[in-house]
Parts: sequence; structure tokens; C-alpha cells
Amino acid sequence: MDFISDLEYGGIKKMIVFNDSYKSEGFEIGIEEANKILIDLGLHLEYKFIEDYVSDNGEYAYTLTVEKRKEPVDAKQMDLL
Repeated sequence: MDFISDLEYGGIKKMIVFNDSYKSEGFEIGIEEANKILIDLGLHLEYKFIEDYVSDNGEYAYTLTVEKRKEPVDAKQMDLL
């Protein structure tokens, strides 16, 4: 319930860090597949790669934002997006 409330007030933004490029590529593919499922719920996962990020945890970092679409989109229309 708190998750939905937070979405209504601008979204939830988190950072995710990988220490392996294969894992980061899998993350991108997974997000695209998850968006296909979430589209009927009016939700969208937006990710952005952070250039030049380096830490002890890894060097492949992304910000991940869960967005609530103003109007749900029918999955049949997804190819049109």
C-alpha cells in the first residue's frame, strides 16, 4: 500500500549497482520484459545507466524509477509505443 502511495506522489527512484557487465545486460533485458507485464497495470519501469560510476560494489550502475502512467495502456498497443 505504501508503494502505491509513493507512486502517486512522483514515483520511487532507486540505484542498482552490478559488478559484472553480463549481469547489467541481463538487468536491461529483464526491465524491458517486466514493462510488458506492467503495462496493463499502468506502471512503467524507467532505467538510466550512470556513466563513469565506480565504487567498491561495482561499476555498472543504474537509476531505476517506477512510474505510474496517467492512463493504462492496453498490452495490444505496446508495439505502437
